[in-house]
Amino acid sequence: MRRPAGFACAFCGARVVPRLEPGTLCSSGESGFCADPAESLCRACGRPLCDRHNDPRRLYWHAGLDWGVLCPAWTGADRAEWARLSAALPRLPAPDVEPSFEWHHHERESRQTVGLLEHDVLDAVRPLARRWSGDATELGCLFDGVCPECVSEAEEAVSKTVERFVVRYRQVALRDRLAALRSECEQGLRYIEEVLGRSVAAAIPDEDSLPTLDVLDSTSPRRDWDRWGIRLRDRREAIDRFASRVSACGGKDGAESGGD
Repeated sequence: MRRPAGFACAFCGARVVPRLEPGTLCSSGESGFCADPAESLCRACGRPLCDRHNDPRRLYWHAGLDWGVLCPAWTGADRAEWARLSAALPRLPAPDVEPSFEWHHHERESRQTVGLLEHDVLDAVRPLARRWSGDATELGCLFDGVCPECVSEAEEAVSKTVERFVVRYRQVALRDRLAALRSECEQGLRYIEEVLGRSVAAAIPDEDSLPTLDVLDSTSPRRDWDRWGIRLRDRREAIDRFASRVSACGGKDGAESGGD
């Protein structure tokens, strides 16, 4: 049997070193027995494995934080709208036009908070991967030379661990992030209207025929400042419309465990 420090006899507890004897057959697979010759031993349990059953396997731990878990009622259109709303916003403030108020990087701080939480999840998953002789990274858990049965056990343990983060991740990565995106729009509008000395224009004639905007600075015409303001105002209104879809994600979060 496997112990943290290595393998031990199941009867007396003495430490042993598993060896692959000539002629041993693979003992993995759905039937618990494979007709192919064993070429290695499972690094987690010592089970004899053939060339097929000792192949590397990857377990995507972050699948437990996917849309189907966070927002099971969302449609493809909802996911597309979220991607649009959370895309990069216009770069403000302009490098040579300082705002008169303190500038907060709401969107950037939101991304950092999500990233820190994902690292917390990874830190919780990593020892589980090691328990079954695997390694965990941001991309997933990799098991090399580990039998499918041990990988299945590891997947169950990892899934239960990641599940404990779902409520907090939904709050941070969706609800708090949407609020941060809205605050970013509000701040940008305030800044642009301060530069213009008036409210942003309702619309700009022939907008579709104008070149794409990349950056604003002190030399940009007022029409360009209006265009960016319209973008931010439209994004804020779209966020307000979408807020109910985010609020409804997960139903009653109080019924879920928020511990980590």
